[in-house]
Amino acid sequence: MKKIISVILVLCMMIPLVSCAKDDETPDGMKNIAGENEAYYFYVPQSWVENQFGTGAYYSTVDTSNIAIAAYSGGEYDTSSAYWKDFTDKVEDISTEFEVISAEEKKIISERNALQYVYTMTTGGVKYKVQQIFVAYSNIMYVITYTAAEDRFDAHTEDIQKILDEFRFK
Repeated sequence: MKKIISVILVLCMMIPLVSCAKDDETPDGMKNIAGENEAYYFYVPQSWVENQFGTGAYYSTVDTSNIAIAAYSGGEYDTSSAYWKDFTDKVEDISTEFEVISAEEKKIISERNALQYVYTMTTGGVKYKVQQIFVAYSNIMYVITYTAAEDRFDAHTEDIQKILDEFRFK
């Protein structure tokens, strides 16, 4: 009888350990900010603040460097070059200066080919540096955008690289 009671007690003590398992294999030190109905996991560092609107996060209220994801479906942007052309056609309306720093066609995001642009633009008297990555999945164009004041951009590249490395489609 003592053995049976001991086994039951051991099993009861293990229940909390088993019930705390993560559903989506969230990397250590990160949190998933994508909604459960999204087609992806979007992990950001625990210390980053989740946006209230849309899927994105920012570093802090003092340093508003941020990363966000947008999805375009229904043929609005079938390719990354279609989105990029539309953006560059409209950028003069929102920026006084615009300069492409680099374009990389062989970026890999979630085991898929992606296109990356890095550029600077000045809006409201502030010069921003922006990294945009375009990746298609299930006939949807996803655009992941990291934006920071130019002088703060490099301070978060390690976090941003980890976010991109951990991004996963479901």
